[in-house]
Amino acid sequence: MPKKLDSSAQPGIAGTSQGWLIGSCLIAMPAMTDPRFNRTIIFLCSHDEEGAMGLVVNRPHQNIDFQTLCEKLKLSVPEESLDPDLNEIPVLAGGPVEIGRGFVLHRITDGYSGSLQIADDLALCATMEAIQGMAAGVGPLDARIALGYAGWGAGQLEEEIRENSWLVCDADVQMILKTPPEDIYPLALKRLGVDLGALVSTTGRA
Repeated sequence: MPKKLDSSAQPGIAGTSQGWLIGSCLIAMPAMTDPRFNRTIIFLCSHDEEGAMGLVVNRPHQNIDFQTLCEKLKLSVPEESLDPDLNEIPVLAGGPVEIGRGFVLHRITDGYSGSLQIADDLALCATMEAIQGMAAGVGPLDARIALGYAGWGAGQLEEEIRENSWLVCDADVQMILKTPPEDIYPLALKRLGVDLGALVSTTGRA
């Protein structure tokens, strides 16, 4: 069921207090007119009184695939160790802020001390170690890389939710990490029992 932004919201994993939505997903509603976020799903990595930060998880990057990213980063991975399926690892356009900054959203894995647990089985890191491990086929096996992020100032996200720009729901690890990005938006709505054609800006208040 969708979460509501009120005092009944459950605390998150990463030190959240009551009412914050860390570890939840935002689903863009028809009221979302900003083309940067049209039909996006954003996984919220942080949310408190100072603002919020999240990663778009359903928009593949148009200019960079994983192999190109590895080349740009000049990873020190022996050629014989490179994963032959590098281009199967999604690189996402994570948002319009700091588009050159990379993040790895992955299933919790031992051995990556720089990762921060965000939800029950999801962690976030921004270390080269994780990307090198992925290139060699020994890193976080269930992972997505995002370049850039979405950010909100104090109270901005709350206001957008009140204006019906976003529907808020629990994060689904399988959906976020294993589903092709282009299939995530319709799948998220389907799992909520929501018909996209029936959504209008005056309904579906999150």
